[in-house]
Amino acid sequence: MYTLDSKAQPSEFGCVHYTMSWGVATLPTVGYADLILLTSADKELSGLLAILGLFGMCSGLLLSVFSKQQQEEQTTE
Repeated sequence: MYTLDSKAQPSEFGCVHYTMSWGVATLPTVGYADLILLTSADKELSGLLAILGLFGMCSGLLLSVFSKQQQEEQTTE
């Protein structure tokens, strides 16, 4: 995000520390809405990261259910 948007919004993404702060506040949650992504590349990247995060969460839950079921089957044998 720093590479993509540091020229479009130097006050918001002007250094890596600001960009990391945005990532910590926005990616795992719905964000604070204190800044708006301007370029289409920024919007695409943040959307992709949100989708990957959702995929990771769902796959973790699914694998947890399969693992629990497999453990229950092994204990009943």
